Amino acid sequence: MHARIYSLDALLIVMPVLRFKSEAAMCPLQGYKVVEIGRRLNTRSRWLVLACLLTLPAFAQVQPDWTAVKSEIEAIRVLHNLPSIGYSLAVADSIAVADAVGFVNIDVGEEANAYTPYMLASISKTYTATALLQLIEGGTLSLGDRVNDHLPWELDNPRVDGETVRVSHIVTHTSGIRDADIYGSPGSGDLYFFGDSPISLHEIMTGYFIPGGQWYSDNANFRARGPGEEYRYSNFASALAGYLVESVSGTALRDHSIANLFNPLGMLNTGWELADFADTSKIAMPYYGNGDPIGHFSYPDYPSGQLRTSPNDVGIYMAMLLGGGQPAGGVRVLQPETVDLGFDDVFVDHADQGVMWYSEYNYGERNACHAGSDFGVSTELCLMLESGLGFAVFVNSGSDQAFTAIYKVRDLLFDQGQLLLGNLPTPPLSTPPALASGGGGQPSLLFLFLLFAITLTRYQYGR
Repeated sequence: MHARIYSLDALLIVMPVLRFKSEAAMCPLQGYKVVEIGRRLNTRSRWLVLACLLTLPAFAQVQPDWTAVKSEIEAIRVLHNLPSIGYSLAVADSIAVADAVGFVNIDVGEEANAYTPYMLASISKTYTATALLQLIEGGTLSLGDRVNDHLPWELDNPRVDGETVRVSHIVTHTSGIRDADIYGSPGSGDLYFFGDSPISLHEIMTGYFIPGGQWYSDNANFRARGPGEEYRYSNFASALAGYLVESVSGTALRDHSIANLFNPLGMLNTGWELADFADTSKIAMPYYGNGDPIGHFSYPDYPSGQLRTSPNDVGIYMAMLLGGGQPAGGVRVLQPETVDLGFDDVFVDHADQGVMWYSEYNYGERNACHAGSDFGVSTELCLMLESGLGFAVFVNSGSDQAFTAIYKVRDLLFDQGQLLLGNLPTPPLSTPPALASGGGGQPSLLFLFLLFAITLTRYQYGR
């Protein structure tokens, strides 16, 4: 745990402002300044001093030392031999920290920072979900709607008779759609392309789901299970959710997100396509586990994983969600009940699955989470729904060490979030409580009283 500790021994040095005069005492509980204690305290003033001391919850308040935190994250990066780590912590509706360590591109030597865009991989699905939720809130779409009511062509699972696929099924991976092994890898000539994909979302959706399409297959693209019968994670079903946004709104998902999420919230380093960025050299280069650079790539089913965003922008995104659809000082893009709809279980039979978001139970409470993994990309985002903390960690590497590092950084950010909430993390068991750096919680009233008495004795009237 890293923190600046305003020591109990520093009554005469650092504490919330206390200005004592001969006949009056003031005790505003803001900021930290040098204490100005007069040497002539009458009885009334002494009691006011005591009242101040007994009502100072911020006295000995522990605050995160972000410089020390960054140093530890850098040490984690070096230990696990990763090119860079981007990280962000949101507390309620505000960003507590957003930063990065390491390099955007190792060969160039440019350092990553809070505004460096990282590819998100499957965390992108939650942004697709946000667009869907905005349409639901606007009344043009419902989770209970038949998907075919909103498509310009008919979706049919050839392995199931008479099925009805609803929006709720495609956002919970229970539609019966499966991912065929047709992606390939960056530069393979399949569905991974360097630069932006020359194949549009419409082309891949119709070519995958309509009989006779270039990528259509009865057995490879569908399961012999009806909608809602089985959970099976599917990128193509998630891409179909993005295609629904386009069909219902009449606007490309890319443009819908810019107009209704990115621009309103000031997420200036976020985009679905490489063309959305003025300088792609500023985007974190993805690396294979062996350290070789991959290059910036894309695929036609982009709503399932292609979004790129910065630590600062994901902080805004988390603050918006934790703030019930509106970050501090920002505009509202969702109503609180719509945000809750995204996190809540959609089906009783498939618990812990919301609208793209899934539930985990970390740090003693329910979290809404999504992770991402792709060539040269490892990411995680979790929101603690009761405590109001959000963590996002990005690594531009496919190394098998990436998620080990991500979990370490997440734990470190959790500790800082606890400090900001006023909950001091428990020191390691190997550290004696009396020697723990920053541990021990708030000072007892008895200690404050004794400290007060010592102070008055030292500065007795007429000394």
